[in-house]
Amino acid sequence: MARKSVNDQPATLESAAALSFEAAFDDETREKIERHAQDKNMGITRRIALTVLSRSKTQLVDGFGKDDESRELLSTTIESVEGYIEHLKGVVETMETAQARLFCVAGTIAASDDAATAAGA
Repeated sequence: MARKSVNDQPATLESAAALSFEAAFDDETREKIERHAQDKNMGITRRIALTVLSRSKTQLVDGFGKDDESRELLSTTIESVEGYIEHLKGVVETMETAQARLFCVAGTIAASDDAATAAGA
C-alpha cells in the first residue's frame, strides 16, 4: 500500500504528500486493540504452532489420534491457529497503513522543506 500509488507506479514523497487522512480510530479503540494484541491466548497459540512445527506427522497423529478428547483438542487447536492467522493478517494491514501514513507525513515535511529552501534562495 505504501510502496505503490493508485496508478501502480512507485510512490514518491510528492505523491504521498498529496494524500490526506483523518484518524482511523480514537484512543479508546487503540487501547482495546492493544489489549487484544497482548492477549495471553495468542502467545499460547503461537507456542502451540511452534510445537506443531517441531513434531513429525507420526508424532502428531500419535498425540492427537488417541481418543475423542484428543481429537476435540485437535479441532480446537486448528480453530485457534486459524484465528491467530486472521489476527496476524490484521496486524500486517495495520502496520502497512501506519507505514503509508508515515510516508505521507515524510512527503509533506520534505515538500515543506523544499518550499522553504526555494523561498530562501
